[in-house]
Amino acid sequence: MKIIPFFLLVLLFSCTQKRDMQLSNLKIELGSVLESPTTDKLFADVRYTKLESQADILLGDDLYFETREDKLYILDRRHQKSLLVFSNNGKFLSKVGKVGNGPEEYTNAIDFIIRNDTVDILSSRGDDVTIYSYLLKGKFITKKELKHQAYSFQLIDDKYYAVSTNYNKMLYDHQVYLLDKNGNEVKKLLPNNTEINMPIGENCFSIFKNQVYYFEAFNNKVYFFENEELKPIYELDFGKYNIPKEFFHTDLMKGFETINKQGFSLIKNVFVNTDHIIFEVTKQKEGEPGSLYVITYNKKTEEIQSITLDEDNYIFRYPIGLNDKNEMMYLVFPMGDINADFERFGLKPNISDFNESDNPIVVYCKL
Repeated sequence: MKIIPFFLLVLLFSCTQKRDMQLSNLKIELGSVLESPTTDKLFADVRYTKLESQADILLGDDLYFETREDKLYILDRRHQKSLLVFSNNGKFLSKVGKVGNGPEEYTNAIDFIIRNDTVDILSSRGDDVTIYSYLLKGKFITKKELKHQAYSFQLIDDKYYAVSTNYNKMLYDHQVYLLDKNGNEVKKLLPNNTEINMPIGENCFSIFKNQVYYFEAFNNKVYFFENEELKPIYELDFGKYNIPKEFFHTDLMKGFETINKQGFSLIKNVFVNTDHIIFEVTKQKEGEPGSLYVITYNKKTEEIQSITLDEDNYIFRYPIGLNDKNEMMYLVFPMGDINADFERFGLKPNISDFNESDNPIVVYCKL
């Protein structure tokens, strides 16, 4: 066995620390990407899996997704109003919970967490915010009423719920709160230093292995949880599409009028795996159609690639996640000539027997 001298261990530790510090709040310049829309080839290959289609499991278009252990979990918030579980080959497995007024039913469902053999479903209607817990096989376990008006949540270190109260300035002076498993407040994170009172009911968390990331609209930074703190890891520079600081301290309607004229960009989604981080960024400007940018950042080479989507590119509108095979996963609904739409991006999935009465397919796009 080789013994490493102490001074070399110190040197190695120091270098590791420096690399970690460099990764903290790494600034990524995207102004040039947003100013030069492209339909360049982002994905190298594509494959797909059909989801089982039956009348009683057909999905709507207001969906939240999670992939765990070769299963796909889809929370259909409007049509099925429950959590559906599919296998990795598209076979329908089960439903978990349902909307209703019974003691084991939730009034609505806005987010969910998979943990081991259990699922937590976040239900929020006015001041009534509750976490309902079920076994993945469907059996109800318990429910916890929360004192915070959460719009999105995630489990941290299997100890705390992190809940996003977003820009709800009238009720909260912070944007993220750590709660224990009984729903009691443990810690406040991310002070709301704005004058904005505008709760946004969108998912704000992304998870890769045991690491939880946090992002939000009107904030260019992506954070990660470490030691019960939120630490910035990426900062996106949108160039002339950055929102000016004055926006956060002015009348909301006047502020929106100003940034809409100049144009502005927001983070919509963040997906992470070992090699890449994928940002979905929206751009909006008065008099122009809105655009969605799918931007990949290679952690090793620092290379940036992107494609720009307009309102017609619906094949990339429902991202599920980024897997360990460097495949970006999407749900694609049966609309129009799907093969032709993929061919615009250099991809040939050769999708057949896909009808308007079918559930969407899962498409895997290789980076």
